[in-house]
Amino acid sequence: MARVRIHHLQAQATSELHALRLVRTVCREIQFRAKVTASTGPYTTGRLAQSINTEVIPVPTGVRGRVGSNLKYAASVQGGAGAHKIYPHRPPSALRFYWRKVGHVVYFYSVNHPGQPGKHYLTDSLKEIARRHRMRYIVFDY
Repeated sequence: MARVRIHHLQAQATSELHALRLVRTVCREIQFRAKVTASTGPYTTGRLAQSINTEVIPVPTGVRGRVGSNLKYAASVQGGAGAHKIYPHRPPSALRFYWRKVGHVVYFYSVNHPGQPGKHYLTDSLKEIARRHRMRYIVFDY
């Protein structure tokens, strides 16, 4: 009768290495697709796409990957924004911006933003890449 001996520490180290490689690959693919999606549109400057980064860390229960941006408006582009008023940081001053519709720089004390639908550049990328690698995913809407 044959005997099988399993070296648990070596098996765990090997599986962690493979998991790190897989999660790193998947996160890079999600990052690339998210950058492409975030960089499209009429009002895009490219700043959001450039700020999308990835992070892969081993945790006690496995490997955790994160793809995202630290920009203040990244969540609004991802999930959309409802209609709202915009005011300057210092109340006596005015908002200054280039208005495409009129073709020149304008000044206002407040602006009624009409809102915008979300681009879903992160969640759509996650869904596509996860399906490609036959992985399960969970999306939490905050």
